[in-house]
Amino acid sequence: METVSTEDFFKWTGERSLGLDPRYGPPQTLEYLPDYSPAIRWAYPEFAGSIPWFVEQFLHSIDPWDTCWVYRRSDAWNCGSHDDVSARVWTQIVRGIGIPDGHSFVVRFSKSESEALITLAFATICFGWSVYDDLFVIPDHAEQVLYFDHHESLWVRCRTPERLSRLTDELSKCDIERTDPHPSPGGPGVGDDIR
Repeated sequence: METVSTEDFFKWTGERSLGLDPRYGPPQTLEYLPDYSPAIRWAYPEFAGSIPWFVEQFLHSIDPWDTCWVYRRSDAWNCGSHDDVSARVWTQIVRGIGIPDGHSFVVRFSKSESEALITLAFATICFGWSVYDDLFVIPDHAEQVLYFDHHESLWVRCRTPERLSRLTDELSKCDIERTDPHPSPGGPGVGDDIR
Protein backbone atom coordinates (compact mmCIF):
# COMPACT_ATOMS: atom_id res chain seq x y z
CA MET A 1 0.00 0.00 0.00
CA GLU A 2 1.23 3.47 -0.78
CA THR A 3 -0.06 7.01 -0.56
CA VAL A 4 -0.01 9.31 -3.57
CA SER A 5 -0.78 13.02 -3.62
CA THR A 6 -4.30 13.95 -4.69
CA GLU A 7 -2.74 16.19 -7.34
CA ASP A 8 -0.87 13.23 -8.90
CA PHE A 9 -4.01 11.11 -8.70
CA PHE A 10 -6.05 13.69 -10.62
CA LYS A 11 -3.30 13.91 -13.25
CA TRP A 12 -3.65 10.14 -13.65
CA THR A 13 -7.46 10.27 -13.83
CA GLY A 14 -7.37 13.19 -16.26
CA GLU A 15 -5.30 11.12 -18.67
CA ARG A 16 -8.08 8.51 -18.54
CA SER A 17 -11.05 10.87 -19.04
CA LEU A 18 -12.05 10.67 -15.38
CA GLY A 19 -12.61 13.75 -13.25
CA LEU A 20 -14.80 15.53 -10.75
CA ASP A 21 -18.37 15.97 -11.94
CA PRO A 22 -18.71 19.68 -12.87
CA ARG A 23 -22.52 19.59 -12.63
CA TYR A 24 -22.39 19.84 -8.84
CA GLY A 25 -20.49 21.79 -6.22
CA PRO A 26 -17.85 20.23 -3.97
CA PRO A 27 -17.33 17.68 -2.73
CA GLN A 28 -17.99 16.10 -6.11
CA THR A 29 -18.20 12.56 -7.41
CA LEU A 30 -15.83 11.04 -9.94
CA GLU A 31 -17.27 10.77 -13.45
CA TYR A 32 -16.18 9.82 -16.94
CA LEU A 33 -15.86 13.11 -18.82
CA PRO A 34 -17.02 14.71 -21.04
CA ASP A 35 -19.61 11.99 -21.69
CA TYR A 36 -21.32 10.79 -18.54
CA SER A 37 -21.17 7.07 -17.99
CA PRO A 38 -23.85 4.51 -17.19
CA ALA A 39 -24.16 3.62 -13.51
CA ILE A 40 -26.09 1.06 -11.48
CA ARG A 41 -26.71 0.96 -7.73
CA TRP A 42 -26.58 -2.03 -5.40
CA ALA A 43 -27.86 -1.80 -1.80
CA TYR A 44 -25.41 -2.74 0.94
CA PRO A 45 -26.11 -6.00 2.79
CA GLU A 46 -28.24 -5.59 5.91
CA PHE A 47 -26.04 -8.00 7.90
CA ALA A 48 -22.58 -6.57 8.62
CA GLY A 49 -21.01 -10.03 8.43
CA SER A 50 -21.95 -10.22 4.72
CA ILE A 51 -20.18 -6.98 3.78
CA PRO A 52 -16.66 -8.41 3.19
CA TRP A 53 -18.05 -11.09 0.86
CA PHE A 54 -20.20 -8.47 -0.92
CA VAL A 55 -17.21 -6.16 -1.55
CA GLU A 56 -15.01 -9.06 -2.65
CA GLN A 57 -17.54 -10.09 -5.32
CA PHE A 58 -17.34 -6.63 -6.88
CA LEU A 59 -13.53 -6.64 -6.82
CA HIS A 60 -13.60 -10.05 -8.56
CA SER A 61 -16.27 -9.04 -11.08
CA ILE A 62 -14.68 -5.86 -12.45
CA ASP A 63 -12.06 -6.15 -15.19
CA PRO A 64 -8.83 -7.80 -13.93
CA TRP A 65 -6.60 -5.37 -12.04
CA ASP A 66 -3.19 -5.25 -10.37
CA THR A 67 -3.71 -2.13 -8.23
CA CYS A 68 -6.66 -0.01 -7.12
CA TRP A 69 -6.65 3.67 -6.22
CA VAL A 70 -8.86 4.75 -3.32
CA TYR A 71 -10.03 8.36 -3.15
CA ARG A 72 -11.97 9.62 -0.13
CA ARG A 73 -14.44 12.32 -1.10
CA SER A 74 -13.38 14.60 1.75
CA ASP A 75 -9.75 14.14 0.69
CA ALA A 76 -8.98 13.65 4.38
CA TRP A 77 -8.02 10.52 6.30
CA ASN A 78 -8.38 11.88 9.82
CA CYS A 79 -11.03 11.37 12.48
CA GLY A 80 -13.88 13.81 12.03
CA SER A 81 -14.92 13.93 15.68
CA HIS A 82 -13.14 12.49 18.68
CA ASP A 83 -16.42 12.78 20.62
CA ASP A 84 -18.10 10.24 18.34
CA VAL A 85 -17.33 6.59 19.11
CA SER A 86 -18.09 5.59 15.49
CA ALA A 87 -15.48 8.06 14.23
CA ARG A 88 -12.95 6.68 16.72
CA VAL A 89 -13.64 3.09 15.64
CA TRP A 90 -13.32 4.09 11.95
CA THR A 91 -9.98 5.70 12.82
CA GLN A 92 -8.76 2.55 14.60
CA ILE A 93 -9.65 0.43 11.56
CA VAL A 94 -8.02 2.82 9.08
CA ARG A 95 -4.83 3.16 11.15
CA GLY A 96 -4.81 -0.61 11.67
CA ILE A 97 -4.52 -1.23 7.93
CA GLY A 98 -1.70 1.30 7.70
CA ILE A 99 -3.32 4.47 6.36
CA PRO A 100 -1.74 7.50 8.06
CA ASP A 101 -3.54 10.50 9.51
CA GLY A 102 -3.71 13.43 7.12
CA HIS A 103 -5.26 14.86 3.99
CA SER A 104 -4.59 15.53 0.30
CA PHE A 105 -3.56 12.01 -0.57
CA VAL A 106 -5.01 8.94 -2.22
CA VAL A 107 -4.20 5.37 -1.22
CA ARG A 108 -3.17 2.70 -3.73
CA PHE A 109 -3.57 -0.99 -2.91
CA SER A 110 -2.00 -3.88 -4.78
CA LYS A 111 -3.94 -7.05 -5.56
CA SER A 112 -2.07 -8.83 -2.74
CA GLU A 113 -3.54 -6.25 -0.31
CA SER A 114 -7.17 -7.01 -1.22
CA GLU A 115 -8.08 -7.78 2.40
CA ALA A 116 -6.94 -4.31 3.50
CA LEU A 117 -8.97 -2.75 0.68
CA ILE A 118 -12.03 -4.80 1.68
CA THR A 119 -11.50 -3.77 5.31
CA LEU A 120 -11.46 -0.09 4.30
CA ALA A 121 -14.68 -0.55 2.31
CA PHE A 122 -16.20 -2.35 5.32
CA ALA A 123 -15.35 0.58 7.62
CA THR A 124 -16.81 3.02 5.09
CA ILE A 125 -20.03 1.04 4.73
CA CYS A 126 -20.47 0.63 8.49
CA PHE A 127 -19.43 4.09 9.67
CA GLY A 128 -19.84 6.45 6.72
CA TRP A 129 -22.76 8.77 7.41
CA SER A 130 -22.09 11.90 5.34
CA VAL A 131 -20.99 12.86 1.85
CA TYR A 132 -17.47 13.46 3.16
CA ASP A 133 -17.16 9.76 4.07
CA ASP A 134 -17.89 8.53 0.53
CA LEU A 135 -15.19 6.39 -1.05
CA PHE A 136 -14.20 5.78 -4.67
CA VAL A 137 -12.23 2.72 -5.79
CA ILE A 138 -10.68 2.93 -9.25
CA PRO A 139 -8.77 -0.04 -10.69
CA ASP A 140 -5.56 0.63 -12.61
CA HIS A 141 -7.27 0.15 -15.99
CA ALA A 142 -9.87 2.83 -15.07
CA GLU A 143 -12.69 0.99 -16.86
CA GLN A 144 -14.90 0.96 -13.77
CA VAL A 145 -15.40 3.14 -10.69
CA LEU A 146 -16.82 1.69 -7.47
CA TYR A 147 -18.51 4.41 -5.43
CA PHE A 148 -19.31 3.60 -1.78
CA ASP A 149 -22.08 6.04 -0.94
CA HIS A 150 -23.26 7.11 2.53
CA HIS A 151 -26.84 6.39 1.34
CA GLU A 152 -26.22 2.65 1.90
CA SER A 153 -25.48 1.96 -1.74
CA LEU A 154 -22.58 0.87 -3.88
CA TRP A 155 -22.70 2.55 -7.29
CA VAL A 156 -20.70 1.17 -10.17
CA ARG A 157 -19.83 3.36 -13.13
CA CYS A 158 -18.44 1.75 -16.27
CA ARG A 159 -16.84 3.39 -19.25
CA THR A 160 -19.26 1.58 -21.58
CA PRO A 161 -22.78 0.12 -21.23
CA GLU A 162 -21.41 -3.26 -22.40
CA ARG A 163 -19.00 -3.40 -19.47
CA LEU A 164 -21.82 -2.57 -17.07
CA SER A 165 -23.98 -5.31 -18.55
CA ARG A 166 -21.16 -7.87 -18.19
CA LEU A 167 -20.58 -6.81 -14.59
CA THR A 168 -24.28 -7.13 -13.76
CA ASP A 169 -24.39 -10.61 -15.31
CA GLU A 170 -21.28 -11.67 -13.40
CA LEU A 171 -22.69 -10.46 -10.07
CA SER A 172 -26.06 -12.12 -10.66
CA LYS A 173 -24.21 -15.47 -10.78
CA CYS A 174 -23.33 -14.74 -7.11
CA ASP A 175 -26.99 -13.83 -6.36
CA ILE A 176 -26.16 -10.14 -6.09
CA GLU A 177 -29.03 -8.40 -7.86
CA ARG A 178 -28.94 -4.72 -8.71
CA THR A 179 -31.16 -2.26 -6.88
CA ASP A 180 -31.97 -0.11 -9.91
CA PRO A 181 -34.38 -1.63 -12.41
CA HIS A 182 -32.50 -0.07 -15.34
CA PRO A 183 -29.17 1.71 -15.75
CA SER A 184 -29.36 5.29 -16.88
CA PRO A 185 -27.18 6.07 -19.93
CA GLY A 186 -26.36 9.57 -18.70
CA GLY A 187 -25.65 9.01 -15.04
CA PRO A 188 -27.24 7.44 -11.99
CA GLY A 189 -30.39 5.39 -11.89
CA VAL A 190 -33.58 7.18 -12.84
CA GLY A 191 -34.78 9.35 -9.98
CA ASP A 192 -31.54 8.95 -8.02
CA ASP A 193 -29.02 11.67 -7.32
CA ILE A 194 -25.42 10.74 -6.58
CA ARG A 195 -24.01 14.20 -6.01
